[in-house]
Amino acid sequence: MPLLTLEYSDNILEKEDLRDLLAQLHLILEKKLPTQLESCQSRAVSRPVFVVGNGDDKNAFVFVSIRVLSGRTPQVLQETCAALMESLTAYFANSLEVLQLQLSLEINEIGPYFSKTLSAEQ
Repeated sequence: MPLLTLEYSDNILEKEDLRDLLAQLHLILEKKLPTQLESCQSRAVSRPVFVVGNGDDKNAFVFVSIRVLSGRTPQVLQETCAALMESLTAYFANSLEVLQLQLSLEINEIGPYFSKTLSAEQ
């Protein structure tokens, strides 16, 4: 059930293969939380209008927000965050070299959650 949103400033360099990154993050969530891979949902959202700090054109951000069902220990959540941040740091290495990139990550626990999967046959 993890719901992942990756928001990024439009000036980051690594925009071409974000689907690959999201798939990689799903594998981390599957292993670390743990969760079922099929339940992971992700989206990437470009933010063309943004200001980071003083508004310098070299300032950039990537912010990942993940919502999960409650019940995991703080240690599990911390280890998950560490693994995700390691993957994000590696993926955005070029932007980290060229830009003043701020990488941020949060995991929020949510209460009861309802979902229904619909197929084309229905």
